Amino acid sequence: MSDDGAPASGMPLAPEEALRAELYGVLAHLFASGPEAEFLRSLAASDAELGDAAAPLGAAWRSLKSAAEAADASRVALEHAELFVGTGRAPVSIYASHYLTETWKEHTLVELRDQLQALGLARAGGVSQPEDHMAALLEVMRHLALRGDDNDSLAVQAGFFERYLGPWGERFCGAIEGNAAAEFYCAAAKMLQAFFVVEQHGFSLQE
Repeated sequence: MSDDGAPASGMPLAPEEALRAELYGVLAHLFASGPEAEFLRSLAASDAELGDAAAPLGAAWRSLKSAAEAADASRVALEHAELFVGTGRAPVSIYASHYLTETWKEHTLVELRDQLQALGLARAGGVSQPEDHMAALLEVMRHLALRGDDNDSLAVQAGFFERYLGPWGERFCGAIEGNAAAEFYCAAAKMLQAFFVVEQHGFSLQE
């Protein structure tokens, strides 16, 4: 996802906001495709602290780091393909339109493209995945988080999240965790779901 909109205010983000943006980027990379060995090593070695280790987000983060430490990149890539690509219909759909509409899935994608244009965002060159791919939506949230943490910026983030991620995140994560092929991505799904719960709570406080 490329950003051709207005730049951030120039003021440095608060540390917790910078961490939010980083987490969106990490999760986007994990769900885009099977992550490279170097990325898995970096994830396993991360010293980022996500609050109380006994809380759901902290526990999910520790589990994801452990999964990354034990993972083999080639096996994770195969797992990603088995879960989200498959032969024919993927066992787990990774596209928002699968979950957000029943009879006219193209509507979600058309609406999303209009929204991205309004935000000054566009699909990066060379990317073939539709814009409603989970990784693409997470990348949008990363870009929006980096633009600023003032009330207006947070309102834009909340609106995008609540329209395009919040309504289907739990079902998506549940589908991964319920699939016997999911090993590494079971940990990734738990992390995604825990992060989404925190995000939803945070956005609700902005209302």
